[in-house]
Amino acid sequence: MKVTILTSELKRANRRLNASLLIIAFFLLLFFALFWFPENQTTKTLFLISIFSAGGFILLAIILLVIRQSKKAVIVLDGFQSIELKINAEVEPEAITKMSQIDYLGNEIKINSLEEVYEIDNRSAFDLLKSNYNINAKIEVTETSLLDMSPKQMFNDLMGTLWAAS
Repeated sequence: MKVTILTSELKRANRRLNASLLIIAFFLLLFFALFWFPENQTTKTLFLISIFSAGGFILLAIILLVIRQSKKAVIVLDGFQSIELKINAEVEPEAITKMSQIDYLGNEIKINSLEEVYEIDNRSAFDLLKSNYNINAKIEVTETSLLDMSPKQMFNDLMGTLWAAS
């Protein structure tokens, strides 16, 4: 089984991508707010600035996304290894039924034969939890910042906010 590990380079790329997404959302929120004042010349100038800035940051986000994809690292596990899995979630491992119940960061895997600890994302943790591998899973709740969340989750949350604002 292939497991995606979170390296420091990938976390740094995620933070940059999330910051870019937040700036895009800010300029688009400004764009939607400017519809309340259509007659003012300053508003028209801010309107154009917000459109061009959001477009520029969208291009930056695409470039950062390509860079982020190049930072991914994978390890391969076989079914005979004994694995300890630390999950960053609010519920017990047996009660986890959806990937969204596991936080993106704070999940670790320790392969007992190698004595190495890797940080993994929530998709890999969920796949390991539902696999038939010899896994000892435990819960440990850790707080993560807004910029450390999954870029996909950040995008979905921001699009919901922008949809509500429009």
